Amino acid sequence: MTANYSSYRTDRLTAGGATAVNVRNGICHHVIQLPPLATLEATGVVVHASADAITFVAASRPPSRPLDPADIDALLSLRGQVFVTGDFNSKHVSWNSRITNAAGRCLLRVAERHHALGVGPYDPTIFPAGGLPDIIAVVKGVPHQITATTRTALSSDNVPVVFDIDLDALQQPRRDISLAGIDWDRFQAAVTDSLAAATPPVEAGADAALLHFAATTNDAANIATPPRPRTPPDYSRQLPPDILAAITEKSRLYREWQRTRNDDTKRLLNRMRRDIRAAIDDRRHRDWTNKVATLCLDDSSARRTTKRFLRRTQRIPPLMVHGQAVCEPAAKADALADVFEAAFTPIEDPTDAVHDDLVAERLPHYF
Repeated sequence: MTANYSSYRTDRLTAGGATAVNVRNGICHHVIQLPPLATLEATGVVVHASADAITFVAASRPPSRPLDPADIDALLSLRGQVFVTGDFNSKHVSWNSRITNAAGRCLLRVAERHHALGVGPYDPTIFPAGGLPDIIAVVKGVPHQITATTRTALSSDNVPVVFDIDLDALQQPRRDISLAGIDWDRFQAAVTDSLAAATPPVEAGADAALLHFAATTNDAANIATPPRPRTPPDYSRQLPPDILAAITEKSRLYREWQRTRNDDTKRLLNRMRRDIRAAIDDRRHRDWTNKVATLCLDDSSARRTTKRFLRRTQRIPPLMVHGQAVCEPAAKADALADVFEAAFTPIEDPTDAVHDDLVAERLPHYF
C-alpha cells in the first residue's frame, strides 16, 4: 500500500500474480466492475478529469493462455476514453517490438477495429530481452500525445514503464486563484472594466447585484493570476546522480544473479541494497532537516507545513443512480433531489378539521 494512494487489486485465484491500480487520494475516481474475461486478468478504475472521465485498466495475460480477441474487444468497448495497459505478451512492430507473434497480430486487429492505438517504449521491458516491449498500452479516445519510457528504479527483471500523457498539447494552462502571485493592478483594471461594461438593472434587486459583483471579481482574479504548469513533478528523478547510478547497477546485478545464481553476486547485491537504502534515508533526513530550518512563523511557512501534515484527504464514493455512477457534486445533488421528489407525496389540503375542533375544545381547559 502506497501512502496517500488508494489501491485496487484483483488477485489471481491461483498463486503467481495479480493486477492493481493505484490512484492518488485527491483525484476523483471510482472502481468499476469489468466484463467477464476469459484469458486476461484486469482491474479497472474510472478517473474523473477536468474535461472528461478516463477508464484506466491494468491487464495481464499469462503466457500459457492464448489471447482471446473477445477480451480486448470487451475492454475497448467500455464507454468513453479507455487506457488499457499491462503485460499482454503480445509482440508487434507497431509498438516497437522486434518481432511479431500471433497474439500481437490479434491485438492489433482488435485495436484497429476500435480505432485504438498501441503505444510501447523503444527499450526492452524485460531482461533478458526476447522481443523487446512486453508492457504496452492500448489507448482509445484519449486526445493527447502519449509517450512510453522505461525506468531502472526496481530490481525486478521486468522494467517499469512510464506512460506520459501530454495534457498541455490540447489544453490551456491551469489558472488557479493564488493571492501570492496575483497581479493586483491587472485585477483592479479587470474589475473596473467589467463593472463599467455591464451592471444588472436596479429592479433586479440586491441579490442580482451581489451575484454579478461576485462573478466579476472571480473572473478578474482568474485573469490576473499567472498560469501554472500542468506537468506533474517527476519525483523519481530528484535523487542525485550517484544514487541513480547505484540503483541502475543494483538492477543489473539482480538480473545477473537471476541468470547465474552466483553466491558472490548475491552478496554484492545485498550490500548494494543496504547502501542504497541508507543513502536514500540519509538524503531524506537531510532534506527534512534543511526544510525545518527554513520554516518561519512570520511568512506562514510553518503553518502551511503543519496543515499539510494534519490534512487528510478523504475520497467520497460515487452514488449509483439507475446503474450509473455519479461523481460530480452537482450531479449528486440533482440525483438526490430527484429521489426526494419521487418519494414525496404532496398533500392538497394540509388541514385536519377533526383535529382542529378537538384542539379548540380542549384548549380552554388549560387557561
